[in-house]
Amino acid sequence: MNTKESTMKKLLQFAAVAVLAFSSQAASINWTISGSTTYVLNDYNNNPYASTVYLIAASDLSSITDLDSKSAFEDALDDLTIVTTSSSEGKKPTVSKQVVTDSRLTSGSQFKFGLLVVSEDGDGNGYYKVLAVNGTPYTTGADASAQTTLTTPWNTLGGQSWTSAWTKQNDPVNPDPQPGVPEPATGALALAGVALLFKRRRA
Repeated sequence: MNTKESTMKKLLQFAAVAVLAFSSQAASINWTISGSTTYVLNDYNNNPYASTVYLIAASDLSSITDLDSKSAFEDALDDLTIVTTSSSEGKKPTVSKQVVTDSRLTSGSQFKFGLLVVSEDGDGNGYYKVLAVNGTPYTTGADASAQTTLTTPWNTLGGQSWTSAWTKQNDPVNPDPQPGVPEPATGALALAGVALLFKRRRA
């Protein structure tokens, strides 16, 4: 076996081990968003929410709270996100017993999930609203229909308070430039020129 074939074989073996490791660690949950089909959740500006809805790992929310920029918040939220869906006109997303699998979940161990939405005010500052719900994942590949469902109520999320996600950092405004003050040498030359002109006129 040549060096190229040997390297390829090792890569394939590594990939197989990685897949097995992931499948042995990952667990699943059956996710449902409950609530009234007529209930409307509003954004920070009191308009019907129409954007991404996140299911996140919610044991520690400090990483997405009161950050310095939108990009920092988005990066931190991405690290916590398990799966997403979306809302139209503030209505409850259609999610019913959706099987969600994630490597952070451990079968049989209670896990804190969060149903989260994000909004901005007119100045570009960001806010999130989250509803924390505990659930117990099950072994991936088990009969999903027989497992307990993680239910996140849409109406209850609407009653939660908005939390600061990020503050828009405005660029510093430079003051109006001051009129230029001539340097001493330039001023002296100007005065000399005026004196010479005055002298010529008298002559």
